Amino acid sequence: MARCNFCSQDIEPGRGMIFVTMDGKILHFCSRKCRKSFEMGRSKKQGWLVKKRKAMGKGAESQGTGEQESKR
Repeated sequence: MARCNFCSQDIEPGRGMIFVTMDGKILHFCSRKCRKSFEMGRSKKQGWLVKKRKAMGKGAESQGTGEQESKR
C-alpha cells in the first residue's frame, strides 16, 4: 500500500495519483490538494493537515498549534 508524499496517509489501491518526475522519482498523492501543496513547497505543519493527522492517530508530526503563520 502506498503512502502520500505530503500527508503520509495510506492510499488504497486504485485511489490517489502517481506523479513521475523527469529524473524518474515516483511520488504518490492521496488528493489534488496534497499534490498542489507539495508542488508549491508548502509546510507540512498546516492547520488542515495537523487536524487530519490527529484524526488518523499519528504521533510526533501531529503536535503543533494548528495555526497557520501569516505570510505578510
